[in-house]
Amino acid sequence: MTEKQSQFVKLMERAARRHNSYVVFKDFCAITAISFYNAIFKDPAKEKEYAHIMGKYTKEEADCFPAALAVLAEALEERVHDFLGVVYQELGANNKAAGQFFTPYHLCELMTNVSVVTDNWDKRLINLIEEPACGSGAMLLPICERIRQRPETNNKFLFVATDLDLTCVHMAYIQLTLCGANAVIKHANTLTLEVYSTWPTIAYIGNREELERRMMAQEMMDIFHNPAERKSNDIIVPETLAQKGLLFDLRAGK
Repeated sequence: MTEKQSQFVKLMERAARRHNSYVVFKDFCAITAISFYNAIFKDPAKEKEYAHIMGKYTKEEADCFPAALAVLAEALEERVHDFLGVVYQELGANNKAAGQFFTPYHLCELMTNVSVVTDNWDKRLINLIEEPACGSGAMLLPICERIRQRPETNNKFLFVATDLDLTCVHMAYIQLTLCGANAVIKHANTLTLEVYSTWPTIAYIGNREELERRMMAQEMMDIFHNPAERKSNDIIVPETLAQKGLLFDLRAGK
């Protein structure tokens, strides 16, 4: 672990004097995710959940949570990496009995460097990157680091990440939000396609209209550049993000 991760763990342990440390970590992820979400949507049910979680802690214990968030934000500002995923495993919060194992971050970086070619990104108006079992978002964070090196390319990327474990959803949502990624994280079953909740990052909400335009234009370009894939009498109607099931409903908040 890094020095900041050690600081973070100490804060979790300080808040865990009357609680289990990994329960405290999960509570931290839940209230932080809710805070980010409700900064935009003001969901009463999530506000109630936030109050219920915080009600378990004394003021001294609760003060550890904003301090931990400050450590996390500073660490990700210095360098994009899987901060929470490492802490999650250090505290023993991952469920090995359910087959939950996290890919080491250096392997995530290697796979990104091998499989992702920046030159190809530049040729497209938008790149849709989907992760069906995202964990803490470790496979997406190396791409965020590349985007940070070239911030003008940020709106060329849309991440759609899914996980069955709600704490993993919260971790990915928090880290991708702090990295400024255009992302929608779904608490869902990838196999049955059942969706329980959806968590859009603040950057996604701000850039949604431009992402929609880029997605439609790119689809039109793909159709015209690959005429063999369509019949001559096909009517060309590009799918919107809503039709693809990727659009977050701002009015419904889900």
